[in-house]
Amino acid sequence: MSNVTLKIVLPLCGCLCVFAGCGKEAATPTGANLDAGLEDMNRELRMWVVRHQRVPASFEEFSGSVQSPVPAPPPGKKFTINSKQMKVVVVSR
Repeated sequence: MSNVTLKIVLPLCGCLCVFAGCGKEAATPTGANLDAGLEDMNRELRMWVVRHQRVPASFEEFSGSVQSPVPAPPPGKKFTINSKQMKVVVVSR
C-alpha cells in the first residue's frame, strides 16, 4: 500500500472501531442531537465511500450497510446524500 493510502485508511479504520461497539437505539434527533447525528452519519459516509470506492446511489443503500444505527429523521423530513458536498443532509419530504 502506498503512504497516501495508509494515511487515509488507518484513521478511517480507527473511526470504524469506535462505532462498531455502539449499541444505542435509533431515536429521532432534534437540535444539537440532530447535528451530532449528522456528523456521525457523515463520518460513516466517508468510510463507506473509501470501502466501496464510489458514492452510494441513495441514502437507503448507504443506511442499509452501515455499522452504527441510523436515527429517524425529524417529522416531515428525510435524510438524503448531497453527492457534490459528500454529506448527509436533511430535506423536506
